[in-house]
Amino acid sequence: MSKERVIDEALARAHFETVLANYDQVFENFFLSKFLGLRFEYLNIGDEAAAGEEVLRIAFDVNEMVMNPQGSLHGGIMAVVMDISMGHLLHKTIGAGATVELKTQYLRPVHQGSAICEGLALLRALDIDAQDIRAVPTPLLRMFPTLAAIPGWQLTLGRKPDWIKAEQWPDLLVTCGRRMAGIAIGVKRLSKGHTRTIHIQDPHVPARHFDLLITPEHDHIAVAQREGSKFTDNLLVTTGALNRLSPEEIAEAKTDLPEEIKKSAKPIIAVMLGGNNRRYTAGGEAFKKLGDQLIALQAKTGGSLVIIASRRTPKRHLRKLSQQLESLPNHIWDGTGKNAEDNPYPGILGLANIILVTSDSVNMTSEACITGKPVLSVHLAEERGRIAGFHQMMEENGHILRLEAVLSGEKPLPKKMAVLDERVKIAAQVHAFFGIKS
Repeated sequence: MSKERVIDEALARAHFETVLANYDQVFENFFLSKFLGLRFEYLNIGDEAAAGEEVLRIAFDVNEMVMNPQGSLHGGIMAVVMDISMGHLLHKTIGAGATVELKTQYLRPVHQGSAICEGLALLRALDIDAQDIRAVPTPLLRMFPTLAAIPGWQLTLGRKPDWIKAEQWPDLLVTCGRRMAGIAIGVKRLSKGHTRTIHIQDPHVPARHFDLLITPEHDHIAVAQREGSKFTDNLLVTTGALNRLSPEEIAEAKTDLPEEIKKSAKPIIAVMLGGNNRRYTAGGEAFKKLGDQLIALQAKTGGSLVIIASRRTPKRHLRKLSQQLESLPNHIWDGTGKNAEDNPYPGILGLANIILVTSDSVNMTSEACITGKPVLSVHLAEERGRIAGFHQMMEENGHILRLEAVLSGEKPLPKKMAVLDERVKIAAQVHAFFGIKS
């Protein structure tokens, strides 16, 4: 046995016993994920998420128990975690699934620290026969995407993806977020203009590097164009975030809701909870205020509450909120325990009469507004900058109201609000831009 590399038996036994005492064979908490110490973070809610994408990030610590004889993270562990990431993301966004084939390309060994795996579900707004192709941009290219326009500049980490080596250039490439902008620029160069590019969200580089940009109205490039300081003729602007839901999908998901939710007293008030994000931490006082507001709203409307927490909702504050609301008819889904697989979202959007969404979630706000039902914005903290601009615009367009305005009597609670469903409009504009026949 190597004297330099020894597993601490006491720590290993303690870890195993802790896992045995705390695992639950449901998503995220099943034995293997607990044993590997997987930490799950869903980024498909809130402004951090790329528009039209859903992301699951899994992180875990690299230690001797998961290493191979050469002293690096075992490749099988990497493959297992990647499989878990896609399975969990599929379960959250679409439904149950199974792995038929898994191909893994290893770029470099991992010796220490934390490993991170991300699973992505791509934009479904365009009705185009599409294929998901993978490329990992170099760190330098993520920071400076326009370097990809330089002949010979390396686009990807490690070994080139097969589709780049074979020069199998797509007719149309859709990328999203600043980190992938360089891939779009590089592929356009390498394909000698064959590949037409659509980039979603403001890449913070000149628009001329892409054939078409699609950004929300609150992104900087769209604001500059609206204010007249910059004109971009290849820019399409959306009101909210492009999202994966349709009224038909919501109606279908409604039928699959647990019976206890279907039988909830009406009107049903759905509460979509976010929480901590890059801009602020949602503290106990904010959740106490939210509880008071929910009590006041239920006293005003009657009915029952269905609360759906996200992975960003602090568990301790959610427990206190549950205690605060225990005298009211309510159902709280926190994604754990025996009911972890019975996520009421998105079916609850079809069943609810009133929908509340915390202001940190641009995607969830956009999705809720597909329904045309009363959508009330809940502010765990006062938003600033472009997110504040997004909510102001949504209010002005009649898509949402602030919960405070309804509770104070400043605004009446409407029966309906303006529907926000931009999929058909954006698809038609893309088709027209490229001359694609529908």
